[in-house]
Amino acid sequence: MFTRRTKQSRRTSMAESRTSRKSGSFELSNFSYLTYKEYEAHNWIALFHSCASQSISIVTSYDTLGESGVEPSLNQTQSAAIYIDPHLLKTATGPLKKSNVKTVFINEQCIFAAGCEVEESRKANPEFVVLTLEQLRKLGEENMVDPVPAKSTDVYCIMYTSGTTGPPKGTVVTHESFIAGVTGLYTCMDKAFIDKDSLLAYLPMAHILETAIEYLGMFIGGTIGYGNPRTLSDLSKTVKKGVIAKVAASSPLVRTLFWGAFYYKGFMVRYHLPGANIFDDIVFGKVREQAGGRVRMTVNGASSIADTTKNFLSMVMAPMILGYGLTETSATGILGSPLPYTPDYIGTVQPAIEVKIVGKPVMFGYYDDPTETKKVITPDRWLKTGNIWELNDQGHMRVIDRLKNLVKMQGGEYISLERVESVYRSVQTVSNVMIYADSAKSRPIAVIMPNEKALAGLAEELGANVHSMYLKFRICDVVLKDLQATAKHAGLAGLEIVSGVVITEREWTLPLRRTIRKTFKENINEVLKTSP
Repeated sequence: MFTRRTKQSRRTSMAESRTSRKSGSFELSNFSYLTYKEYEAHNWIALFHSCASQSISIVTSYDTLGESGVEPSLNQTQSAAIYIDPHLLKTATGPLKKSNVKTVFINEQCIFAAGCEVEESRKANPEFVVLTLEQLRKLGEENMVDPVPAKSTDVYCIMYTSGTTGPPKGTVVTHESFIAGVTGLYTCMDKAFIDKDSLLAYLPMAHILETAIEYLGMFIGGTIGYGNPRTLSDLSKTVKKGVIAKVAASSPLVRTLFWGAFYYKGFMVRYHLPGANIFDDIVFGKVREQAGGRVRMTVNGASSIADTTKNFLSMVMAPMILGYGLTETSATGILGSPLPYTPDYIGTVQPAIEVKIVGKPVMFGYYDDPTETKKVITPDRWLKTGNIWELNDQGHMRVIDRLKNLVKMQGGEYISLERVESVYRSVQTVSNVMIYADSAKSRPIAVIMPNEKALAGLAEELGANVHSMYLKFRICDVVLKDLQATAKHAGLAGLEIVSGVVITEREWTLPLRRTIRKTFKENINEVLKTSP
């Protein structure tokens, strides 16, 4: 998310220390500014920089994978040290004892830490040298070394995938491929973003898009602000649902003005007519103020987003740029325009194809995994993405399916899990959704994380509290009807309309299908018993 800085918030001298401040607009959390000198001494990006300066390869892994996901990445790469958030020490202790790691660096600024984890870990695991990042910085200050420039073919980082459909694989990213990836992004965006822009960053740096975008922001000379992932999770759909709910509760006049301006702007933008923004300040101004009032561009490329959500946010808040990339291509691939050139296809659509990518950003391969590497890298270095695309007669492309997420149902027809999930995520009572399809059934079911605020009133009527509401069949019925109504309105086929729902109490933010299926196996099986 990019915003334009005002004169009052522009960078000052390198030696100036900026203190915490609050603005008058709605905020997700307090924040503070750091100059570049201070910034380089902090957190994850500092570790990336310092390791790169010494030609030390980095390995990243998602904490959401648990012990079973962390252990292979440590052992396979023979890592000698680890940098970790304090609250994850207990999860990592088992894998660490089985690895070559001798030194543990702690991110003492982690917002999720309770404060006692470091000392407890030192007492329980005396075989490890445990240091905070500040202690590491002081050691470096007292023992200065010259940079060790890396070769273009040296390994910059090994990024382990989230393991959505199988064991995590280590994507080998060289210095050349990563620089080529960031350069590709800059080539596409150098006219859109300038050094007065601020970037709101909240994805983990184990995600290639976050790493590339942060490097791009620094290269441009912009400011990077870090958000709390707990409050920023699924922001796009939260904003849309909140705005629609407020409009629905307003007077008939307000509703007419809002939707009239919305459809007017959509028509003018679609046909490239002047005057599309004349209602922005009058009608949509309050929506933009809720996001700080300075958002002028958003970027989506880390996950799929429904066309309706993308269009809504582009109309009422700020234009959204859609991009496509992979860890295997250093986050680069295709970057679209915020203008809806072809919201609906016109003319003849060419047959769907699997896209392949070639170029310097493409990975060297999967670390110590020649079998999986051969599956996706051809002899002439083309990467088989596993994504199914459509190309229209104007040369515009869109992802329509993933080879791995196509499931054949009982009747022999396939459904695309990601495509139908993007539709169901827009449901008012849903915060997140995973579609589970059993090939022995004719229709899928939904595993959802509920929007507790939207369901609180109904739960109270039924005499349920925030914890027992998940067991109430009537609440499940309400959510199921919402899902089915949305599916029919979006034009989903009959076999894509869910026949049952599992409401989960535990939070989850990434669609890790294996983990979710394993965690809620009993609930899923119970719902499948009554599913057609």
